[in-house]
Amino acid sequence: MTLSTKADASVPLGDVTEDQVETVADWADKYGLSIVRIRHEQNWCCWA
Repeated sequence: MTLSTKADASVPLGDVTEDQVETVADWADKYGLSIVRIRHEQNWCCWA
């Protein structure tokens, strides 16, 4: 699964909130292998 951190124009690229990071971590624990990596394109990769 790949999640983009690119938001609309009101938020600078790559800025995510603490709640968003916690949500991604919860998804990785529940649906994946508890591994999340942020790639150089600022996309998050989770393995399932």
